[in-house]
Amino acid sequence: MPKAKKTSLKASLNAHLARAEKARREVEGQQKAYTRKTGGKAKGKKRDSDRPFLKRDTVPYADGDKILLLGEGNFSFALSLLLPSPSTSRAHLTLAFNITATAYDSRSQCFEKYPDAESNVKQLEALGVAVLFGVDARKLEKCKELKGKKFDRVVWNFPHAGAGITDQDRNILTNQTLILEFLRSVPPLLSTSPSASGSTSVYEEGGDPPSADERPTDVDVPRKKSKSKTSKDVTRPDRGSVLITLRDTPPYTLWDVPKLFKSPPPLPVTSSTQQRQPRYTLLRSFAFRPEVYPGYAHRRTAGWVEGEDDLLEKADKEKGAAEKRGDARKNAGEENRALGKLDGRVGKGGCRTWEFVLRQEQE
Repeated sequence: MPKAKKTSLKASLNAHLARAEKARREVEGQQKAYTRKTGGKAKGKKRDSDRPFLKRDTVPYADGDKILLLGEGNFSFALSLLLPSPSTSRAHLTLAFNITATAYDSRSQCFEKYPDAESNVKQLEALGVAVLFGVDARKLEKCKELKGKKFDRVVWNFPHAGAGITDQDRNILTNQTLILEFLRSVPPLLSTSPSASGSTSVYEEGGDPPSADERPTDVDVPRKKSKSKTSKDVTRPDRGSVLITLRDTPPYTLWDVPKLFKSPPPLPVTSSTQQRQPRYTLLRSFAFRPEVYPGYAHRRTAGWVEGEDDLLEKADKEKGAAEKRGDARKNAGEENRALGKLDGRVGKGGCRTWEFVLRQEQE
């Protein structure tokens, strides 16, 4: 029996690697097709506006970072960090023992809700990742395995209360409270010194520089300058940071995540958490593209249903449609602002990650 399990684990890992290789070949094929179309050389000096747009993808992790992943669901994101990237044929991270991946559900509940979770967990544990179950992001102080530990990156992708509330206002409030409770619980786990990696956040090679909203926006945040040739304009925090990713469309934009971090409303003090609501400083925000993470498949909080579309693939399709609408969408946004609808927070489509650090005076 042990031999069969080992064979099954190897087969699952090979399947992930095969998917990553297929994605890499597709990217390579697109690049070759473009080269054939353009004749392989430029005729004269092109203006910036004439060059094809190649978007850089921000991967805010580096070897040496101690990373805590919350609400992992099927654990495919944790595994994707250790698999070869389609565009570079290199894994984003190689030091698996620096990753702690957690799920809110118990082990049995997790495997029941997400059929692919068991295989992913086996691979992670074989690689040396610490996998924890029953971890409530709102009450991190109650997790004995995390006591006394410090992390350079605490990551929560697509947090959701999963309460099934149909009333939009109540749904928004419930999820805002979820995030506020998390923000009050996480500070003791944040490192107060720079990561041991000594390197900057990774940008895939090629492409254009980050846009203004993808660079650090708060000048009071001390940051380390990059020494990397591929990311010379990128900076990273000099202490532990919190990263949250959400779809960049309503109702998620109505949660107003930046405000929850920077100017949070007060939460009632409980017997277990006597501290006041902490404030954070925005370091940067950037587009999150799931295809950068090989094998990553987003799952609902309530669990996966056979035949259900991947929500992030749906988000990409919606973003493409929104970009085609162009001026119509811009005009709609201006109309909404004029009427006070959505408070202007209509989003850009797709998904977005925000990275924050605690304000200096609170450390």
